Amino acid sequence: MAAEARLLGRFVLQAGTGETIALPPGKACALFAALAIAPNHCQSREVLATLLWGNHPDRRARGSLRFTLTMLRKALVHSGCPSLFADKDAVWLDAIGLRVDALEFETLASSERANDWENAVDRYQGDFLEGLTVRSEPFEEWVRDHRTRLRDRYERTLDKLLAHAQAIAQEELTVRMAQRLLALDPLREDVHRILIRNFRRQGRIAAALKQYELCASSLRAELNAKPGRETIRLVEDLCSNLTQSGHKKKVQQSASTVCRIRVQPFQTVAEKKSASDLAVSFVESIRFALARSSDFTLAIPSDFRPPEIEMAAAGLSNEAGFVVSAALTVRDDVAEAMIGLAEAPRAPCFWTGRYSFASSMLEDLDSVTSVKIVPSICHFIRQKQLQRLRQIPFSELDSSQLGLLARAEVEKMTRTSLDAAVGLTRRASRAATDGSLAWSMFALARVFQIRMGWADKRSGALSEAHDAAEQALSLDFRDPIAHGVLGLVHLWSGSHRLALNSINRALAFNPASADVMHWKGLVLDFSGEHERAIEHHLKAIDLDSLHGAAFATVNALSGAYYELGDYEQAAACARKSIKLNPRYRRSHAVLAASLAE
Repeated sequence: MAAEARLLGRFVLQAGTGETIALPPGKACALFAALAIAPNHCQSREVLATLLWGNHPDRRARGSLRFTLTMLRKALVHSGCPSLFADKDAVWLDAIGLRVDALEFETLASSERANDWENAVDRYQGDFLEGLTVRSEPFEEWVRDHRTRLRDRYERTLDKLLAHAQAIAQEELTVRMAQRLLALDPLREDVHRILIRNFRRQGRIAAALKQYELCASSLRAELNAKPGRETIRLVEDLCSNLTQSGHKKKVQQSASTVCRIRVQPFQTVAEKKSASDLAVSFVESIRFALARSSDFTLAIPSDFRPPEIEMAAAGLSNEAGFVVSAALTVRDDVAEAMIGLAEAPRAPCFWTGRYSFASSMLEDLDSVTSVKIVPSICHFIRQKQLQRLRQIPFSELDSSQLGLLARAEVEKMTRTSLDAAVGLTRRASRAATDGSLAWSMFALARVFQIRMGWADKRSGALSEAHDAAEQALSLDFRDPIAHGVLGLVHLWSGSHRLALNSINRALAFNPASADVMHWKGLVLDFSGEHERAIEHHLKAIDLDSLHGAAFATVNALSGAYYELGDYEQAAACARKSIKLNPRYRRSHAVLAASLAE
């Protein structure tokens, strides 16, 4: 088997046996990458020295190059990797027995066959030399040029593959490629429209409306702009069909699978114009944060659509609605928001929260609402949803509703609850509706069964979890939970690099997800980076101290402190985890080990 150099995403060099070769960090990796991207091509020592040590005198730069080449040879000599050659003027790498993902990507992307385009897209695991930092301006410029060229080629390949999928009516491939394009550039209105049309054809009206909301939110956040007339007209046509008898039943089925939320305009208890402007900004920030959640769909805000869309969608927005309303008071440099949550229509509030904000906090409202307000809204809506769903026979629930029940069981983290979650998600997989959440929860339940030692066959459970996570992504590529769960599958399969890639992709879709932030901490823990793991676990708690598996986050925090030798902190966190969930046996184990030290 050939050795492989992965330059797309994080730099990795693997021997033919599959073993990862640890090169000296920094400029040794950069030098190998510069040689690997042009194997069998002699590169001048002078050019390489300038590329990596351009800010040093010539003599010192060439000396540094000689030293780095020596380190590379030592790392490669017993690895089965290609040979490194050099003479007094040039350096080159033998291409025989070496695969370079960036070169394979370009070859496949240049093909005329759609199968090759799919393989090219699979090769692209991230930007060129992502995360590799070298303090050299010529090298940074060289990386930037390669990164821009390869990223542009990736986007063009996705566009070709999307057009091909539409031409042959492959709806699943169309959705996957469109979602990848939007992950690359969320401002592509044409791609949003393709997804809206696709969801409409499938009868997934709620998904189509949520896609419009994502489009509108992205344009507002990045460009302070509204969707174009063509996009609005598409949604007008969609909403105009809601009252047609031939579509009414399908619309109701689609709407019942998701939770719809309406964010009302805030009332201001102040006559200042600044208070009114702040109230509008608060509303839009909360809508934007909620729109990024895979759990909820918003009723389309009136300022993003003409009145006729408001009227046409009124019936759908009340299907399973919750209403967020608030009163905002501004005094001096402090704003206070009293936020309430009620069931639609005209039900009394079942939750209220009071939040105070200093003027310095209001400079980044999107961040403030994502961290301080929206987690509480989500938590209490989920609790209300669960109360409803537990009163309905399983036979009457769709796959999304079964997925919500399964998540509640997974969060208990007991042997019985994980078995129940697997049972619920197996039932959900037989339902006819979109079950991205159910597939994610099945994968997550199997992963935790493996971690706790409750899976009968580890390899079989891992395979099932991997297939389920991939299925969830095929249904919704932008779902951060699905990407995060796939990362955990990779982690328990022993591939920390793939795990980190998936987790980072999940955080790109939703950086305010406490679950995903905690999972990244787990990956860092298993990679031995305990200090960084602690940072991520603490951030997960800050993002949402109410999330269902908060006890597992606190326990993971105690484990990281234990590994660093801070037994007092480890014991304190373990006690807190036990208080949150006395049945979680890992907390007791960490507490016992910490006290023994």
